[in-house]
Amino acid sequence: MLSDCLDFPRRSPSPWSNPATWVGGVLPGVEDTVQIPSGITVTLNTNVECGGIVVEGVLNVQRTNRTLTCDYLLVQTTGAAFNVGSHANRFGQNFTLTLKGLSTETPPIDPMMASMMGGKFLGAHDGGTLSIHGKDRVEWTRLGASAAAGATSLTLSEPVDWMEGDSILVTSSRGDWNEAEMLTITSVSTDLKTVYFTTPMVYPHNGTQLTKTRAADGKSWTIDLRAEVGLLSRNVKIQGDAVSETSGYGGHTMVMDGGTALIEGVELYSVELA
Repeated sequence: MLSDCLDFPRRSPSPWSNPATWVGGVLPGVEDTVQIPSGITVTLNTNVECGGIVVEGVLNVQRTNRTLTCDYLLVQTTGAAFNVGSHANRFGQNFTLTLKGLSTETPPIDPMMASMMGGKFLGAHDGGTLSIHGKDRVEWTRLGASAAAGATSLTLSEPVDWMEGDSILVTSSRGDWNEAEMLTITSVSTDLKTVYFTTPMVYPHNGTQLTKTRAADGKSWTIDLRAEVGLLSRNVKIQGDAVSETSGYGGHTMVMDGGTALIEGVELYSVELA
């Protein structure tokens, strides 16, 4: 069950940053557990760090650059929602949700849910909805030309909307998945079909297609050998905290019985999807 020492919003709709939003007139602290009751809507209009968050009403992220750091975020009961943009109107700014819960802590939620979700999660169940919509971007394409080991640019098969600072992944061309490479874009050509980076590639990557014709009847096939190139960076990011990798305890996203997740255009880092 939820403990009694929660911060309950008392007005709706209510900005998180306004002390009058909260019972006692005090903003939740970095380790306080927050509950947003049914029928209450809160707007995340400031960068926040707190303990766990239980949403039984609605939590909307304001359409400006925002960060939210919490142990966990659970959306439960019919009509409850955590909203970052919408499918019809994607979130155009930057938003990062960082999960910082510890493996040694048990959230003050239903014991069965706590045993399944742990202490570091983004979750929905029992009618709750996660509605998270990052920018609609070119997610992946193929090489338009082969790239040799040592290359510092890639020619793509189509224009992309990728930008300086974006991280991309080039798949292996030789059957060994270890030859997939992550790169950081430093610039993009004016025709948007060539991306440049400063760290040379370690492995060659194929950008060719082969056409084979059967002599007996003249039937032809095209074999696409081009490596795929995917965009890793997104403007909306869900991540585990800085110690997730070293501790072996990362965050996870879980949608349990009765929950709904509408997630698109989102980057997951040190987080698993279940």
